[in-house]
Amino acid sequence: MIYQSIFLIIFYYRNSYLNILVKSEFDKSGIDPIGIHWGQYLALTLSSLLILFISIYKTFPNFKSFILEIIWFLNCSGFNCNGA
Repeated sequence: MIYQSIFLIIFYYRNSYLNILVKSEFDKSGIDPIGIHWGQYLALTLSSLLILFISIYKTFPNFKSFILEIIWFLNCSGFNCNGA
């Protein structure tokens, strides 16, 4: 009985989040009803992610080595070969 009610609650919130994500109230010039352009939302999101990744990079040594391994892999995988 309790599992069924938990499932119904999860299903309800999942559908409400999907409705929020699908709903778009931007006009043809990309501005929402309160006057914010979609590019401003994108800039705020990317700035927040940059701050988050910089703080994680400086705090956790394992994350720093992980990022450096990704950069080294991309450097040697054909994007920047330089004859190597």
